[in-house]
Order: sequence, then C-alpha cells, then structure tokens
Amino acid sequence: KPTYAEARYNLANAYRDLGRLSDARKEIRAALSLRPRHAKTFNSLGVILSDQGRSTEVVDAFAAAMSHSPGYVAAASNWLSAKQYVPGVTQADLSDAHRRWHALHTIGLAPHTSHPNPLTTNRPLVVGFVSPDPASIPLAS
Repeated sequence: KPTYAEARYNLANAYRDLGRLSDARKEIRAALSLRPRHAKTFNSLGVILSDQGRSTEVVDAFAAAMSHSPGYVAAASNWLSAKQYVPGVTQADLSDAHRRWHALHTIGLAPHTSHPNPLTTNRPLVVGFVSPDPASIPLAS
C-alpha cells in the first residue's frame, strides 16, 4: 500500500538498520510526501542523513521536526548535536543554539539548588561510578 505513510516510515527505518541508506532516504522522503508535517518522520530523515554525513541537511531536517513539534526533545537534542558538525558554525552559533535548547526544554524545571557539603580536608574522597554493566566495575579491595 504505497500511500500508507506509516509503512513507508517503517520501511525507511528497516533499510537504515540494514545499512541501505539511499533506500532509507528515498522511503523516508516518500513518507514525508504523504505526511509533510510529521515531526517524527523529519527526525528519522535527520538520522538517515546523519548516517550519510550530510551535516547541513541534517540540521535542516531536525529543525523541520522541531518546527512541527516544538516540544519534541529528541529532535531538539539531535539538532543541537548535529549543529556541531556543520562547516562554518562558530562558537557563538553553538552558544546561541544551546541557549535556544535550554529556553525551549527547561521551562518549569526546578532551579538547581546546591547541596551542603562541609569544607573539611581531613576526610577521604569518595568517587562513584555509574555503569549499565556493574560487573565491569572492579571492586575496591
């Protein structure tokens, strides 16, 4: 059923998983022609373009996803990350992009509060590790 956008979207992602990026891009663009305002599809287009190393187009795809769904955090995070790989982007551009991301996605969060920590120098330093595989962290003896 070539006019079923969700099937084209899923096929594009399957092609991406198989490393068939040209086919994936073709299918995701077909899905977008059927649903031209679908943020999730624009986000997938950005991921596919990223895999192909098309940095400028990647940023545009993620920006389109954000324009259709301003609260779409995954697209905004992808956009912010992709901006770092566009030729000619300055530190000021990146700083502005981070400020924009912060303004859009931290509204309503509680402000950071400091935690009291006694300023003593005669105590051991405690360091913690976070890992998805606790068995990989050697235990102190």
